[in-house]
Amino acid sequence: MSEQFGSKVSFLWVNDPANFLFELKDALQAGHSLALKCDRLDFSVRTEVFEFLGERRLFPFTIYYLAAMFERPAVFCLGVPGPQPDTLHVWASPVFNPDPAAGRNANLAAARVHFQGVLRQVEAILHRRPMLWFNFVPLNPVVPPTAPNPAP
Repeated sequence: MSEQFGSKVSFLWVNDPANFLFELKDALQAGHSLALKCDRLDFSVRTEVFEFLGERRLFPFTIYYLAAMFERPAVFCLGVPGPQPDTLHVWASPVFNPDPAAGRNANLAAARVHFQGVLRQVEAILHRRPMLWFNFVPLNPVVPPTAPNPAP
């Protein structure tokens, strides 16, 4: 990515996780946009349970806490191979815009509704083109119906 987009993209590398929020805040205050790869449980501080592919599954949810904390929008993108070689269609979810006047709990409740909608759209894409689902790690773990959502 650096080779192809290096003139348009800069990378923020944080070696000490304790400095992560400070580094993000500095980047945002400098006027930068942020793109985070946030699809793996292993690298997420906050997780929540959502319906996906017929089961309640655990998903990373940190991006929404960051969006609410820094009053920034969140959007999810998915690259889908096009019909021609070397073509890529990029799907983008509706934008989640936290409302600074609403408060943290209201924003997180709206974020949960937003993310469930994102997952339903991803499911629809997968039902139309199931061969797009190729994952090197196990699918997000199933959470029993009686298990509570992880504490925020």
